[in-house]
Amino acid sequence: MRIFSSRCRLFEYTLARPAPWAVELPSAALETSTPFSECLFVAVTVEHGDVGLAALAAEFIQRIAEESAANSIVIDGRFSPAAADGTADFLSELADALDMIAEIAELSASAAPAYLMPFGWNSRTRGEVVADSQAQRLIHLWPNVIRGRGDSAPKVIVLIERPCGIETFNAVPQVTSPRAG
Repeated sequence: MRIFSSRCRLFEYTLARPAPWAVELPSAALETSTPFSECLFVAVTVEHGDVGLAALAAEFIQRIAEESAANSIVIDGRFSPAAADGTADFLSELADALDMIAEIAELSASAAPAYLMPFGWNSRTRGEVVADSQAQRLIHLWPNVIRGRGDSAPKVIVLIERPCGIETFNAVPQVTSPRAG
């Protein structure tokens, strides 16, 4: 899973065109610009194998929202399907991605009100990012890639990048989401 966050003074988006898996919306939604102020914009890309990472992702988003004093969290949920090699069921992975993104928004809302952008839509965005070294972060979560010594519990590698470089690189126990278990 990849999480990109930007703390914005102003952020707005206008829906442009749907991806093949986009949620249906009334045509009036395409003409409307949706503005936010003093928000945390978060693009969450769910990838093959990410089931069970929603709670951990929400923890990072909550922490960033609290540290940056964001009034709201705007989440753009994205889906990166597995390679078309027949090893994954596309519709099942899409359903899992939708569930995870909804769970991330629900759990993140404890830090600030969370708003989900319509899933599967390409949008035109405009934002004024806060001028701060902490304003933008890119977080990578890789599930089940290592096992601890003598510990059979799955781990997650977490990499947090900021414009000035890598902040941390460590393994944390994988958190099982209540819905995924």
